[in-house]
Order: sequence, then structure tokens, then C-alpha cells
Amino acid sequence: GMESELITAQEFAALVRLETTKNGADIQQVFLNTCYQKDLAGLLRQAKVKHVIFWEGPVSDKASILFSKKLYEALSLQPGKYHYAFHSAHLKLQMEQQNDLRLFPGCPCLLSDDGDIVDHADSTVIPGPAPGDADTYDEETQFEDQAPVRMWRTPGQLPSGKWIDPGKDFSALAGQAERSALERLGFDTDTIRPGSGMLPNGFLTQAALHQLHTEKYAELWGMDGKIVQQAKGKLKECRPGEEQWEVLVNIVAAAELLRESRVHRLDAMGQARTQKKCKTGKSGRRCFCRECKSDRTHTHMLMQITEAADMLEVIAFGRPAAGSPGVDGTFGGGGKSSVPNRCWLNKLNKSSLAGKLEKECLRVLGFNLSLKRGNEEFPIEEGCGVDERGMLDPEAMRALTKGFKVGRCVYSDLWGTHGLVRERSQELISKGQQERKNVEMALSHLQESLRNRKEDMGYWRSQVDDQAASKHEHMCNLINQSCEALARILAPPRPGVPGADDDSDVKLSKSAWHKKRMRDHHRLEEGNNAAFYAPVAQTEHNTAARGSNEEEEEEGDLAKTKKALEKKIQEAQQLMHDRDTNGKGKRLNEHQETKISRIPAWQSELQCLG
Repeated sequence: GMESELITAQEFAALVRLETTKNGADIQQVFLNTCYQKDLAGLLRQAKVKHVIFWEGPVSDKASILFSKKLYEALSLQPGKYHYAFHSAHLKLQMEQQNDLRLFPGCPCLLSDDGDIVDHADSTVIPGPAPGDADTYDEETQFEDQAPVRMWRTPGQLPSGKWIDPGKDFSALAGQAERSALERLGFDTDTIRPGSGMLPNGFLTQAALHQLHTEKYAELWGMDGKIVQQAKGKLKECRPGEEQWEVLVNIVAAAELLRESRVHRLDAMGQARTQKKCKTGKSGRRCFCRECKSDRTHTHMLMQITEAADMLEVIAFGRPAAGSPGVDGTFGGGGKSSVPNRCWLNKLNKSSLAGKLEKECLRVLGFNLSLKRGNEEFPIEEGCGVDERGMLDPEAMRALTKGFKVGRCVYSDLWGTHGLVRERSQELISKGQQERKNVEMALSHLQESLRNRKEDMGYWRSQVDDQAASKHEHMCNLINQSCEALARILAPPRPGVPGADDDSDVKLSKSAWHKKRMRDHHRLEEGNNAAFYAPVAQTEHNTAARGSNEEEEEEGDLAKTKKALEKKIQEAQQLMHDRDTNGKGKRLNEHQETKISRIPAWQSELQCLG
């Protein structure tokens, strides 16, 4: 048979030009159905071919087959209508790409006498919608290993199977922070996972958005987004006092998570722009190629996230917190020189001294204060987990909360009546005398930090800076709550007062308190310490001898307390079972994970109640 030989694109174009110019051939269309054919397409247009269809960049086999089939079907129905045929095939491909990632990559282009339809080609871009039209906020843009504007994928593994450093998977980190912010304010995200409201690349489907009570992801955010409306509603419905305080804490935590998302989105956008190929967009002209549209969409979403964070802080503090980043990347309030409400710098101002004392409190309680870089570990300090303003970055927060099954945390989650510091102290207090001394030392550090924070607030108030004072006051209240919680843990239990053995959830009745002391007495008696505790035994005897009617009433209270504890344990164990089933269990939010972590304490309390 005949032997074939490879020729260059220039040689092929020269042969076509020879036919069109010297031999009078009228070549209507050429379809270059293979990857990276932009250069050859341009040469064929110069060779007088009237319509050239090509793929810009790589193309998958499935996309190539689908597009070819629809293209020639349209031409068979409308011969000579090359623009119509291209649009028909392109539309079909785009519709199928929404549901099938195997159709990526695939970006067809057309160079034609009737007008070019191109993506990254250097030729003229066709007219598109004016700024502000729907194209700018098109959330449907999604490609296999590229970041959709709404994505909740777990950081680390790309849909193609490629592994990357989770700390550098910025788009996925942003999505996780946004998901956690929604969970803080009561949005139901438990059933949203790959295969159920989420595509393999993390893209949220319309079903997932309907579960979040919205049609577009962008509508969750912004100055009047769903998350802001939810925060206002919760604050309006709650009762004054402790319930209102808990709502405010969650609103502030959601705002911090959105600030974290903003940082990750900026990193992801910077990363994408360094890899951008579109020359039209780089020149500053408005372009409607895939990359430029995606960049505008992400920019719009960044603005929405920033506005939502600002509004949540307005709800909590009356205005955006000092030092919070604005839409343009600058810092509000006092700018970068303003002192944040949590500062781990090695300086002598009150804010830094408070931060150092809080850091020391975490150290004595056994929190992880190091970051792993490669095969080495480095302490969390300025330049390593702490920025130039003293703020802990998300990587440092993940390291700090390692070992706690509470999901994504912010700095305020460490403190307060139910913070991680209190949880760790509760664990240590039951282990022995040395651990008890560590809790006492941690309490001492927190009390000193509280004193510095109060002095710092006095300074800001004297400067008539309510922005900074309100943010510092919030953290000051959380530290004060931590001090009170640790003091209760260290104090011996008293009737009707939360103490070390009841996990601050169930108050001991008088009967339960007396029975506990009686059991303690018998245990010590067996250890040859009966003489020292004889007065206690006499007290127990006298108390037990009181009227039988009072004892029956107290027994009824004890039964109710035990029943309530048993119900809590049963619910938490069911959550743990749902989470761990076959390794593919239910995704739990932070509140549910906290319930599971408290099972041992509740079981211990139930055992104490007999």
C-alpha cells in the first residue's frame, strides 16, 4: 500500500492555499477535531478557507465525539449554516458538561467569514454583554481540576486523582470555611456530600442550593444575603441573657470564618491569574473567554463574602471590627497599624501581653503549639503561623485544635463557658494531682490575661475608638467566661452548684451530693484515712437520718437527673454510630461533634449518681 508521512502545519496550509488560489477550489469548512489546533486554524483562514472549527487547548475523547455528532447532525438539517451548526453543537456540549465531568476539557472555537467565535485565540473577540450582566456572575463555570465559584470539596485531592498539599488547596479551604460559617448559624449541610448535592469536583448542584433555601450561591452572601438574614432572625428570636450571648458568639465566629474564606479566595485567584493564558484579558481589555469570565465571577463572589462578613460584625458589634479587611484588600478602622483582638506578637503592649499569657495557658494544658513543615516541626510564632499583626493564620488554628473532633475552629472557639480550653481542663482534672496543678496554672495565666485585656479596653475607650473596644470586649468576655469555668472545675462540688464532677450540665441535688460524699468517705476509709474524714461520715449519717418524706422527694429528683443523662448519652452514641458507619457515615457539624466528645463525662456523672 501507499506510505504516509507527517507534514508540518505550515506545509499543510500551503497545500490548501495552492488549491484555493491556483486551482479555484471553494473550501467551505474544515473541522480540526484534535487538541491544540489554534495555530493551524489561523493558517487555514489565511489560505482562504471560509469556516474553520478547532479545539482550543486539550479535548477529551467523549467531548470530541459528542460535539462532532451534533455538529454534523445540524449541518444535515441546515446545509451551509455553519454558524448555526457550531452554536447547536456547542450548546449541547455545554449542557452535558454540567452533569458529566468526563466531557472536560473541551472548548470549541470557530473562525469564520461570518464572525469569529473564539475562547483564547488572538483574533477579535465577539461582542458580549455589558458589565453587570449575568455573565459576570455565572456560577455554572466548572472544569475538572479548576475551582468552581461554589465548591465544598475536601482539601487535598483533586477530582482527577492528583494529590496536592491541603494547605495550598486554597479554593477547597475557602469552601470549607464558608460551609462552617453557614453551620454556625443553623443551616443544614449534613446531607451535602459527593453524590448527594455535590459533584466530584466539589461543585454544589441546584439540589444542594435548594436545601440551603436559595437559587444561587451568591445569594447566601452579601449585605442582605441569607446568612445575614439568618443572623438577624436568630438574634431577634433568642431570649436575653445566656441564649443571646451564645447567638452573638456564633455570629462572630461565622464572620471570622468568612474572613478566612476571603484570604483563601484571594490566594486562589492570585494562583489562577499567574497561570492565565488569555492575552486579551491580560492586556486590560474586557474579554469573554472562559478564564476571564471565571475571574470576574470569583471577584464578584469575593466582594459578596466580604460584605457578608462586614454585616455580621455590624450585627454583633454595631459596625465592622477595626482592622477587618475591606473589599479592596485594605484594612478598615485603624488600618494595618490597628491592634487586633488576639495578638501573639513578642511585644510589651497590653494586647501582646494578653496574647502571650493565653498562649502559655494553652501550652500548660497540652495544646499543640507547633507547625509541621516537611519533616521538621517549628513553634507557632511570628513568621510561622502568626502574621505581622499577631493574628493566627488558619494553618496555626488547625494545628492548635488537632485532636478535637469539632471541625473547623476560630480563635474564639478556644474560650468561653463551653470552649476547648474548658474541655481540655475537664479531661486533665480527672487524671491526677499534677494535671490539676496545670489547670490551676492555666487559670492563673488567664486571670492575668483578663487584667491586661481590661486595661487595653480602657485605653481604646479613652481614644474614643469604639470599633476596637467592641471587638476587644467580646474577647474579654470570653476569657472571663473561661476563668469562671476553670474555677468551677477546680472547686469541690456543692449541692445545687455545678462543679468538677457534673460537667456544668447537671446540678447535683442535695441527696446526690450527700451520697457522693458518703461514697468518697468509704473509699478513703478503705485507704486507712478514715480518721481524718470521720467528721464527714458523721455529717452524712445525720443527714441520712432526716425525714423519709424529704428523702423520697430527693430520690425523685435524682431519678429525673439520671433519666436526662441517659437520654443525652443515647443521643450522642447514635450520632457517633451514624458518623462511623462503614467509614461513609453522616457528616456532623461542630455542635454534634461536641456532644460526642462529652459522652465520657456524662457516663462518669451517671456512675456517680449510682
